[in-house]
Amino acid sequence: MTFEDFQIQFHDYPFFEGENLSKLENEKEKSAPRFRVEEEGSAITIFQEIGESIEEKTISIYGDNLIDLKIEQRYSTNLSINDEGPHCDLKDWKTYSSEWKPIKELVNESIHISFLFNNPKKLKTQKYNEEERKKFHSVSIKELKREVYYECGYDWLIRIKDLESINDYRCSIGISGYFLRITAKRKSDGKEIVHLININSPLGC
Repeated sequence: MTFEDFQIQFHDYPFFEGENLSKLENEKEKSAPRFRVEEEGSAITIFQEIGESIEEKTISIYGDNLIDLKIEQRYSTNLSINDEGPHCDLKDWKTYSSEWKPIKELVNESIHISFLFNNPKKLKTQKYNEEERKKFHSVSIKELKREVYYECGYDWLIRIKDLESINDYRCSIGISGYFLRITAKRKSDGKEIVHLININSPLGC
């Protein structure tokens, strides 16, 4: 995946390995794409499918003109209402967002040297435990039912008419997005650059 100042490679995420943004755009044109990519300014948004995850993936950053390079990661969760298969996702309602945490650099490992850049940095993305995956805001059940009605209709409201808590088996909280923030300074002019990679993850089984 190529930005103006650097290239980022996902080594063990099959749908990105060895690919650049132009190839991903070609993938988006297929009738049944594995993922979609949208680019806007300094941010790229990736829409992945159920079962795909950016967690514990090795990435390399190539960029000779950069100093003070830092990559941070965060995640978001959303609430979904389930009914033995079908589900009502409330991704446009309340969202919990974790704090940004730096990704640690891997050291003393042999890595591929790109012909584009020298001295790449190799890092591994974070993995989240079950407690982290279930973090969410305190919500009013009345407000929740109103949102279910607006988002998914009266039939879904009837299914949760006796709901008293988001800890009910019909409610599930899951990760709906991963975010990578790359910050650095250019050696040539000292300008700080910030780029975001937003990975949209579908809720559900």
